[in-house]
Amino acid sequence: MDLTSIVHTKSGAKAAVHPYGATVTSYQTSSGREMLFVSSTAILDGTKAIRGGIPLVFPQFGQPDTSMPQHGFLRNNTWKVGDSYDNEDAAG
Repeated sequence: MDLTSIVHTKSGAKAAVHPYGATVTSYQTSSGREMLFVSSTAILDGTKAIRGGIPLVFPQFGQPDTSMPQHGFLRNNTWKVGDSYDNEDAAG
């Protein structure tokens, strides 16, 4: 699965988002320092939720409602970018 790369052109900070679960798997500062942890045992082929990074969690953390998967159902889907734009003055 191809990652979506996001670069803030003004600062040089960048992030990578995995399509499975829309999980942010990397965030690097403008100096290149990695700020997120992704387990070396994480499965990245879309068969299991990614261990680490910043997951998309909805509607629950854990599994208080056992009729739903742990951390909800959104992180067990494949996502795609609908729109994107480059505005060097936004954020950062």
